[in-house]
This record gives sequence, structure tokens and C-alpha cells, in this order.
Amino acid sequence: MRCSLPRAFAQSRCVPLSNCCKSSWRSKRPMTKAPTLRKMGRPLHPIEELGTIDRSRLRHRAAVQPRLTGDPSMAAAVERGEIGQYRGVKIELVTVDATGAQVDLSCACMFTHEVDHQPLAGGLANLDAALGGQLAQARRDGAFRAQPLETLLITPPAGAAQAAAILVIGMGHPEDWSPATSAAAVACALRVGQLRNARSIAIAPSILDTGIHSDEDVNGPMLHGFKTQLDALHQLHSLGLAPAPAIGHWVFDTGAAHYPHKLQQYQQAFASMMG
Repeated sequence: MRCSLPRAFAQSRCVPLSNCCKSSWRSKRPMTKAPTLRKMGRPLHPIEELGTIDRSRLRHRAAVQPRLTGDPSMAAAVERGEIGQYRGVKIELVTVDATGAQVDLSCACMFTHEVDHQPLAGGLANLDAALGGQLAQARRDGAFRAQPLETLLITPPAGAAQAAAILVIGMGHPEDWSPATSAAAVACALRVGQLRNARSIAIAPSILDTGIHSDEDVNGPMLHGFKTQLDALHQLHSLGLAPAPAIGHWVFDTGAAHYPHKLQQYQQAFASMMG
């Protein structure tokens, strides 16, 4: 299968887990490195037009994104709080989005569309901008439809994100969302992290960014999804069917405005789960 990509994607690869799609291009202009998109679970749809990456936007995004370490003046903008520890894994709430999390694998949840078909907002908009608009384009074109637990693994260009790899997890239709949907996404992120031998994983639930407002408790189900999946991974290891989980640090992303209340909710949910 050939991907018909724009010139800026000349050196990129779209690679499903089961097969590889390579394109060979010739150009007199120097090539720039573009995101590597990996579709997991089924072959990637042919991509007709993903557009070109605006490199100035990538540089700007890298310049303004707060880092978890490094320049103290920028790190001060990031708040983090410990939720608890389970099976040797430190669980934290941190005020970053998918592009700002300094972890081995950064995960973002994405629905088939936003509520009332509004444009992307918040962390998802930041991620799409960091990728030059390619993520939203892929969804529009059907290359990534964001169906429930459909996954897209992205290797971002240098400077576009803090993590070496970004996993986008499909959530289906926002009208069908429930806390169980987000719990399943957490378990999916942990499974993919295990396959990649990731020591640190972050996930952005993207519920508010999508326009979903619900009074239902989602923090408890997401923590249960994490605990249940981590228990399963350890069980598989004890049976000799899988290596020991490498994960030692788990991060739930959140916006700064919601941080104090969210941290309290997560801590209470964790205490209830462990009690």
C-alpha cells in the first residue's frame, strides 16, 4: 500500500504494526523530518492529503511549552501532586497536556468529533498545532477515525513534544461517553506502554476539551482501570507469559484551573480504592 503524501512528508513513514508503508520521493529541496504515524490494530487507511507541517509553529510550540525540568522559571508554571503509589508505581496529577508531559509515552484521548461539532480545544488543540494540523486532518480523512480504543502511535518531530512517542486513543462518539469509556482508555494506555517497555506514561482524558460536562465520577473508574490492568500485567508475568511491567511512574494530565479540585478527588478515590 502506498501513501500519497505531500512533499514535506518525503522522509516520513506510516507504519501499522503488521505491515510497513514506504514512499520514495525526489525533491530539490532539503527534506524535513515529519511525524511518524503508526496505526495499531488494523492496517492504516491510505492518506491522500495530510498537509505540510509549519515548522515555525513547531518551534513556537516548543518554546512556550513548560517543561517538567530545566529552566526553573518555566518549571514553576507546572503543578504536580501525588495521588498515591501502587505496586511500586508513583501516580501523580500534573498540570501538563499531551505535548508537555516529559514521559516515555504520552497519551491523548480523542473522540470522533467534539460536542456540537465545535473545533478542537485545550490540550488536543495544542497537540494538533504541534503536529501542524495533521491529527485533525487524519480524522477528517478517515485515516484515524477515533473509534473506541482505536490507537494511533505518533513519533513527533523534534521540539514538537516532550515525549518520544505520543499515543492517541480513540474514544468513539462523545454522546456515548461514560466513565467506563475513560477507564478502558487508561487500561489501553497501560497495555501499549507495556509493549513499548515504557517506564513512565501520562494520559490526558480530554473529556472537558471535547465539551463533555458530567457530574459522574470519572476519577475513581480511571484509577480502577489502572489498578485492574496493572494487576493483570503482573499476573501475566507470574505465569511466565510476559515480562515484568516496566512502569514506575504514571501521570494524569489536567488543566491548571482544575488542578486543586481534581487532586483532592483523585486522592479521595485512591484512598477509597485501597481501603
